[in-house]
Amino acid sequence: KIAADPSLQHRLDSIEDLTEQLMAQHPRFEMKYTITIPVVVHVIWNSQDQNLSEAQINSQIEVLNEDYNRRNADTVNTPSYFKQYASSVPFEFCLASPDPDGNWTNGIVWKHTDSTCLGENSSDYLKEPYFGGDTAWDPNSYLNIWVGCIDPTILGLCSPPTGNLDYSDGPVVTYKAFGRGFENLDPHYALGRTATHEIGHWLNLYHPWGLGGGGCCTCSDYCSTTPYQNGPTYGCPSGPQISCNNGPNGDMYEVYMDYTDDSCMNMFATCQTSRMMATMNGVRQQFLNSNGCLMNGVNDMPNLKK
Repeated sequence: KIAADPSLQHRLDSIEDLTEQLMAQHPRFEMKYTITIPVVVHVIWNSQDQNLSEAQINSQIEVLNEDYNRRNADTVNTPSYFKQYASSVPFEFCLASPDPDGNWTNGIVWKHTDSTCLGENSSDYLKEPYFGGDTAWDPNSYLNIWVGCIDPTILGLCSPPTGNLDYSDGPVVTYKAFGRGFENLDPHYALGRTATHEIGHWLNLYHPWGLGGGGCCTCSDYCSTTPYQNGPTYGCPSGPQISCNNGPNGDMYEVYMDYTDDSCMNMFATCQTSRMMATMNGVRQQFLNSNGCLMNGVNDMPNLKK
């Protein structure tokens, strides 16, 4: 993407500078704001197992609110040595109630496609009406999530904010890992943590091993409270996994930004919360003025500024 857009690296560097500046100026951002994030889910389906129900989509919103606010039941699984770094993120996700024209909506778009797996060759096809996908709602006011059949080797994709809000902004998640507790889900990814992870990228978080695919013990995720680690963690290990001389406690593979099974993830780290809050007050600050969570004209979920 940088090769195709020479200005992208400059914008990413500027966003990082702004993020670090806001984190330094507001070390306890999470104590000052509750931020509501309106969500639009675009379900691009062919077969019935891809045609997610409203109940399954609602289960994913519940997971997001639990995971980000550390209300998830499996916080008890956070190792004692990492609990001091576990953090609550004051975000409330809601399925959008008014659409961009002010009409009532449930925040879900179902769109049938003749392709058995529209996103197999490119997940961007889910976002393109030309190929049979669905266009985003205003990315200045809504978090757009596309759910459908994608490359079977990946669970989801999302780019960090680039400073250019276009209609491709937002994560893509496979229908096999969206929601919690439904039969069409992959048993390793049936707790809704893929969306938690991908939205983390949308909020400017990186993998704990930094940029690239791993193999680098000096690559940073720009978070001081996540240890350096050599690469992704798969499955669900038990006990410390040592890499990059980070003993005795090892990799913080319990964070949602690693690649472990859903049952092994249970926390955001304090620095990750700071980055996400800085992102919402920086490059994504337009969301502070979004009306996407209005209920019948009464703002039941205001963004609180204290």
